[in-house]
Amino acid sequence: MSIILSTSKPPVGDPLMFDATFREVLREHLDLLKAKAQLEQVPPLQEANANRYNFYRVLQAMAISPDLHWIITRINEVTNPFEEVKPGKSILIIKDDDLSEIKELYQLRKQ
Repeated sequence: MSIILSTSKPPVGDPLMFDATFREVLREHLDLLKAKAQLEQVPPLQEANANRYNFYRVLQAMAISPDLHWIITRINEVTNPFEEVKPGKSILIIKDDDLSEIKELYQLRKQ
């Protein structure tokens, strides 16, 4: 009898956000997405203190869906999401609704 353990988890959220071709489309529209994004202040993150305030932990603590982490990282021009983020800093946040038009156009082109 053998047991197979998978170390990779399925993506959380919209699978389209993890599609390499769709991510290329999002890269082409970064200026548009930046214009739609809202500036939000990084809250005090006591629960993240033990792991430092890296960008991914900040997004997680702000209850941002994991499928949006990649595009928010790109919009904020973060080159290393594991670098420390200071509380009180402002970051651009985009919501899933802001991506709906690009998603719809992408899906139509694929058909």
